[in-house]
Amino acid sequence: APNSQSVSRYHPGKGCWEPMPSMKSQRTYCAAVSLEPYLYVLGGQDRADEDKQIAWNTVERYDPTNKDKDEFELLSSRMMEHRRSHAAAALGNKIYICGGCDKGVGFDLGADLDTARTAEVFCPATGTFTALPKMIVPRNFHSAVCVKDKLVVIGGSVPGVHRVVKSVEVFEPLFMTWNMCPSLDMPFKRGGHVAATVDSKVYVVGGNEEDMPGCKGEITLERLDLESGTWEKMKPMRFGRSCPCGGVIVQGPTAMV
Repeated sequence: APNSQSVSRYHPGKGCWEPMPSMKSQRTYCAAVSLEPYLYVLGGQDRADEDKQIAWNTVERYDPTNKDKDEFELLSSRMMEHRRSHAAAALGNKIYICGGCDKGVGFDLGADLDTARTAEVFCPATGTFTALPKMIVPRNFHSAVCVKDKLVVIGGSVPGVHRVVKSVEVFEPLFMTWNMCPSLDMPFKRGGHVAATVDSKVYVVGGNEEDMPGCKGEITLERLDLESGTWEKMKPMRFGRSCPCGGVIVQGPTAMV
């Protein structure tokens, strides 16, 4: 399906979706991160069904508190790498970006596996991107979440070879190191999924076990307890979902993913 510049916002109190200002560029396979008070959208590609071989390195930002300028802003700062199907997460006052593919969908056989290992961090206060040590495993269609003071990267597939992985690696900003964590590996391979944290536990939802056209989306949901290093199978979704998106809405003592 063609991608779009459109943005929608879910209002939990009303139980409905609301239209938002459009982005400056059409984007698919991008990453979106909330870092108060802004919403950042990073990378992606413009149209999956046209001859566009290069992913974006541009970033857009939306400020919901600015009622005088209700629109997305295209930042002058750009990522160090062109990325789509990457992962990003906020930790502290910065945004960490990792992996992805530098080529558009349909052109990933020529993808740079080195790009799929790269990571960088964006500091909104200075508007600068800084390179980080490379991941151990090249990944796209993976997920990244922040738990306490660590960045946890889960699953994904290797660009160009379409090999889905179940491995987990953790980045510790304090030591600037990536560590493979075999004890945290998922029970089975998963790419094109979504992950979110609630009470320091990581929920991994949907995705695909194989990186092949027409592969059926998973209905499964698993929860990782980082302290005990154990995965728990949760109640599955009603529908299989491939490349879903998700977030956490906290309402009183409960949270929804």
